[in-house]
Amino acid sequence: MTKPRARRQSRRQSEYFDPAEDDSSPPPTASGNISVNDMVAMMSTWQRNQEETFEKLLHTVLNQSQRSSPPPAQPAHGNFASCKARYSGAPDESLDGFIDAVEAYKECANVSETIALRGLSMLLTHEAATWWQGVKTTMNKWDHALASLRGAFGDSRPPHRIYKELFANPQKASEKTELFISKTRVLLSRLPKDDLTTKVQMDMVYETLINIKILIFITLPQ
Repeated sequence: MTKPRARRQSRRQSEYFDPAEDDSSPPPTASGNISVNDMVAMMSTWQRNQEETFEKLLHTVLNQSQRSSPPPAQPAHGNFASCKARYSGAPDESLDGFIDAVEAYKECANVSETIALRGLSMLLTHEAATWWQGVKTTMNKWDHALASLRGAFGDSRPPHRIYKELFANPQKASEKTELFISKTRVLLSRLPKDDLTTKVQMDMVYETLINIKILIFITLPQ
């Protein structure tokens, strides 16, 4: 009696369960095994594809960053509109002081040579302005303009006349030593370059000093 009952149960189960649809059944095996060389080739191909993809991505990012980044800002060029240095060409004015002030302003304000040449008219007055009106069309370089200005209004005396002025005006009793030495050095700077050694210049300055306290502490080499 047990066997017919078992068959009936088997038929009922077969109506609801198909072994061919069971997911837990093992997958069909491949017809052949993958060799080690095939695995190495597959990994190499995958690695090359990854590298190519990364290079393309990096190239795209760099191009976008270069396009989006603004160009570097150029430094703005100044002018002599706010420069307060003036020179008229009068004998009692210091041409060296004027040129030094203009050169310092030109550098600090980032004034180009072209703008400096055009703006020099703003800084010259009276006789110096008249001179510049006659020669500015021949000036194409800033250094040339300053050299011409020195030639027109600078000290063009021969060296022996500068020596005469130096020894004819010794230090005054009420004159500060630092200021007197500065004036003496200005005269010496008008001499031809390398005309006097440093020792000779010191001897000349020492000779014109009258401040006893300074002379005591200065010892010149013999």
